[in-house]
Amino acid sequence: MVVASSVEVTSRANEIPFLGPVPVRGPRRGLGFDFQPPGESHKASRIHAVLVAANGRRDTLRSPSFDRRGEARVRLMAREPEATVLTEPPGTRYRAVELWSDIPVRIRTVRWWSGR
Repeated sequence: MVVASSVEVTSRANEIPFLGPVPVRGPRRGLGFDFQPPGESHKASRIHAVLVAANGRRDTLRSPSFDRRGEARVRLMAREPEATVLTEPPGTRYRAVELWSDIPVRIRTVRWWSGR
């Protein structure tokens, strides 16, 4: 879990700070969401996310795929890393995520994943 409390995601972009900077361990990135109430997970494809690096750089998760894992859990994964992501220096960390949605949703938990 990388966010301290539940989050209401609306059409207004909102930067949600992580509990602490999260490391990048490979070119692929993803966010996991647990929804409250569980049926809200059907709205996951309407969520937009921009990762905010510790140095202020903003990385949009473009054309993400959505992996539904039951009624309450969805993983949002960037399909293809951008060229800058593939060549970025080791040690990159993200401090927050900016979220907005075409339809309001409530997210109970946010998780982080990075790898190959």
